[in-house]
Amino acid sequence: SGIRGIVNDSLTDSVITRHVQAFANLQGSGVILLARDSRSHGESFIHSAAAALSQCGREVINYGILPTPTAQFLVEQNKLAGGIVITASHNPTEWNGLKFIDSNGCFLDGDKNIKLFDIADSELPENHNTTSVQSIENGYLPHITHTRSLSVIDTEAIEERNFSIVIDAVNGAASRALPAMVEALGCTVHRLYCESDGEFPRGAEPLPHNLADLGEAVRSHNADAGFATDPDGDRMAIVDEKGDP
Repeated sequence: SGIRGIVNDSLTDSVITRHVQAFANLQGSGVILLARDSRSHGESFIHSAAAALSQCGREVINYGILPTPTAQFLVEQNKLAGGIVITASHNPTEWNGLKFIDSNGCFLDGDKNIKLFDIADSELPENHNTTSVQSIENGYLPHITHTRSLSVIDTEAIEERNFSIVIDAVNGAASRALPAMVEALGCTVHRLYCESDGEFPRGAEPLPHNLADLGEAVRSHNADAGFATDPDGDRMAIVDEKGDP
């Protein structure tokens, strides 16, 4: 669904700019969403991406740190032309990358990815019609509202139970969004590694061997369960009331 590389090695500003402009040329007319995970170099990359899109004459909404599934939701829900998330997903901190979201909220399929890479490797047309970039904070809130309205979620039953939940967001993109959503469902939330500072205190992927701290926190808080995500919030693991995955 995109590209990944080691920052300042296989992934540089010029690589970001070339692929972002290719995406702008590939997608239909309309606004393009930008978002990122919490890696420290993501901030400079998102500014590079915004400038590249603006130079292509694209309207841009910069959501800053945002879970990848929320970015997908916002593209589909707001009928945007597409979205780009700056993230290396569950890779270590020295990695980063780009995930490309099509106008339907799904990642680009294989054929469209190939077209994007072909465009990125070609001479792109110059466009001097620069546009402004809009920034939005707390962009995850509409996703929470939508999730609460889903018929498959019995919000009353969840609120009555008043679950106690520990959330380990590995200091990634879900650090604010996931606790806010669980609290909106009437649960008591205990935060573990929810700082969004890009410093991953455990292995980035929420595999069983990386969840020892979460298990200990569930036991110490006498919680009902624990949820752990990867840095861009599109993978989640659960531990039970005993702290076991």
